[in-house]
Amino acid sequence: MFHKKILMLTTGAVLLFALASCTENVPPPAAAGRPAPPPLTTEPIGLQMTRAEPRLAGTPFRVLLDFERPTDMAFLLSPIPADAPHLSGERAHTGVSALMFDRGGTVDVKLASLHSGGPFPGAWTLAGAYFSNAGALPASVTIAYRAGASAQPLLQRTVEIPPGATWTPVFIDLTTLPAGASAEVGLLNIQVVASQSVYCDDVVLINNAKTLEEPAAGSPPLAGWTIRQGGCAIDVVRPARFRVTLKTPEAVPDGWSNEEANDLRARFVSATGKSWTIYADGRQYQDGQFSSLTPLGDAAVIYAQQHGSPAELSVPEEFGRIDRDTPGDKNNDGYNETRGSYQLIAKGPRFEVTLKPTTRLLAHPVLEISGLPAGNALTTVEGQLIEKTTRMPNGNLLLEIPLVLERATTISIAIK
Repeated sequence: MFHKKILMLTTGAVLLFALASCTENVPPPAAAGRPAPPPLTTEPIGLQMTRAEPRLAGTPFRVLLDFERPTDMAFLLSPIPADAPHLSGERAHTGVSALMFDRGGTVDVKLASLHSGGPFPGAWTLAGAYFSNAGALPASVTIAYRAGASAQPLLQRTVEIPPGATWTPVFIDLTTLPAGASAEVGLLNIQVVASQSVYCDDVVLINNAKTLEEPAAGSPPLAGWTIRQGGCAIDVVRPARFRVTLKTPEAVPDGWSNEEANDLRARFVSATGKSWTIYADGRQYQDGQFSSLTPLGDAAVIYAQQHGSPAELSVPEEFGRIDRDTPGDKNNDGYNETRGSYQLIAKGPRFEVTLKPTTRLLAHPVLEISGLPAGNALTTVEGQLIEKTTRMPNGNLLLEIPLVLERATTISIAIK
């Protein structure tokens, strides 16, 4: 028998988890996967940047200084001439050269001479550069922004640069500029503390502000959730239920990037390969481990049990098959622990799958089905119509069954 009553989430308190020649480019959307060809020095710097930093694909950015020409040095001020950096062809983030700090030093980037298009920062949300440490000891880099006439920085951030050939982004979050700060363009200060050579390349402005998901216009005030990215953070907000703030790779070395966002769930991956899936009802899966963002009561116990012991799947051969090979499916049983969903492949416009609970109850199972053609999905569970489905950008159908199942149950889908 079905429990037709949908599991309702208990409303809880909001939870906070804190978790030049100027080159401007708006690259095309990234292709599937993460292409990793090395930057080609014959390509425009903007294209090299998207190769070196795939996260910039589809994001507006402007390279203010790429340190490919001696004239770039005219846009730098060195308070201490003895510590002034110089151009070097020994290492580069893009192109063939970079700015080299022999043993630390400090410079000011004259943003007023490089930025145009109205008050600063305008639509730009991040400012900074990329650094590489050629020595055997860690180095420290501080990026600060101050108004031209002020000695006190309005924004400041310090990052340790590990030894090695990798390039570390060091950015300040322009969205946190104090209210009422002067719109006059100021100075971007770079200070390097090191006992060995440190390279700086590609001083850049980035506009990574985007709304990843929000309720449709006219929705009730507490309906749905809103997911927005800007500066060094991604905010996931379900009004009156939870709020999660994820730091981006520009903020912390293990920062998060968004892989999927829709009305049902959002998926994130960290710079070191960790995964975090959040559902709009408060379920979350961190590296395949279930927990809840809100008090779910008995539902949390049910979700935890069915996550540890997924339902058995059966798909008639004429309709498709179980997808046992998705990254994050640790047991190759068709249940993806990192996504919290069952993975299936359809052969055509009709599909059927039977879920047999291995626990006493199976609550709100989520199906992700590839291979279905475009069109509206008519979904029924033994004659009961399921109205809400989500089409993902890759064409997959994402479907939550808003029921609690006690026995083997067949879900039928037809594309109209």
